[in-house]
Amino acid sequence: MPRIVSVPLSLEQRERLIFLAKHAKHWRERQRAQTILWLSEGKSVAEVATLQERIPETIRLQRRRWELYEFESIKEGHRLVLCLFNWNSSTSKTDV
Repeated sequence: MPRIVSVPLSLEQRERLIFLAKHAKHWRERQRAQTILWLSEGKSVAEVATLQERIPETIRLQRRRWELYEFESIKEGHRLVLCLFNWNSSTSKTDV
């Protein structure tokens, strides 16, 4: 039996994720919202990966991003902003 890591959600977060899963403009945002909803309902990473036809690591990464950034992790383009921020942080230290 796979280990299930719970994703606790407040009622407000759950309602907002349900709205995003149905109405977000980009399909990836809808999929990310649905991922978090399923994980909060107790589905395993493997179950969600199968339902979304993704590899389990993709689901785990989305869960970790949710834990760090919550709704910012749902937005399309989020990864690009984080990569640029991390790149700027690392280059500014060596430019001194």
